[in-house]
Amino acid sequence: MTVPGVAGALFAVPGATTGVVGGVLPPVVQRIPPLVADVLLPPPPLPTDMRQMLTFFQQMLETQRAQAEAQQRQTDAMHQDMEDAHQLALAAVEQRALYPGTRTRYGDIQVFKKLGPRDFSGTEGVVYADDWLEDIEWQMRASRLADDLKVEAVGLQLLDIARTWFRNELALAGEGHTWAEFKLLFKEKFFSPTDKIDLVRQFQDLQQGGLSVEEYAAEFGRLSQYAEYMVRDPEIRASHFRAGLTWDIKILIPSFYETYTQIYAEAHKVEREWGLKPKRERNLFSGASSSAGAAKRPQL
Repeated sequence: MTVPGVAGALFAVPGATTGVVGGVLPPVVQRIPPLVADVLLPPPPLPTDMRQMLTFFQQMLETQRAQAEAQQRQTDAMHQDMEDAHQLALAAVEQRALYPGTRTRYGDIQVFKKLGPRDFSGTEGVVYADDWLEDIEWQMRASRLADDLKVEAVGLQLLDIARTWFRNELALAGEGHTWAEFKLLFKEKFFSPTDKIDLVRQFQDLQQGGLSVEEYAAEFGRLSQYAEYMVRDPEIRASHFRAGLTWDIKILIPSFYETYTQIYAEAHKVEREWGLKPKRERNLFSGASSSAGAAKRPQL
């Protein structure tokens, strides 16, 4: 066996004769496996805990990638819905401009539906019914839905008891009912006398309590529509609003302010300049509970 230079050097014994004759090793040495110096050996295996850690990080990266892709798809779908609604609205405006005598019933209602109006089944209670009707009206204004399409559009959002009522009381009249008539019939059906009495009582007992001035004014306006006879007189309305303010704000409002607008603006100014936070914020770390007026919407 011919010995290469590297192997020959490895088998040499210092201070002795190698016994290599003509480049051939002795028989004993020939039985030694040749060294493979130029072969790249694989790295040693990783410890078990290291493999588990790498597997965990790979799974975490895959999960994050999947979540990011799902979020992007959701965002793209939302943007597409908004773009579709915008295009439908533009198409309706263009069609009316080009053909003043034509109507786009389907297109108008589709724009309204794109805003995601909630359903109403008739069993949710007076507070939900009130909020639902208010939201529906806002979405109709935002979609510029024509008055003669509003009753037809709202019928698509009624379920169960409310849908049966709608069919029995309104569908027979076709397009004879206006939106104002629908609201009146809706309140007569789903706002019982007991509900109305409760709402009037809530307005009578309304106090600012843990609400900010802005929140108190919003609740005052919402409940006052059920007690119109109590706020028909501007002075009585202003007096009732002043009476419900917290003492530390009320005492700083001049007594000669007699209109609701004056009292509200001054109360808002006092709260801002004197740093009078709602009680629920001042008591956040003291464990004290806010007053009964802390809830933005009353629960019946």
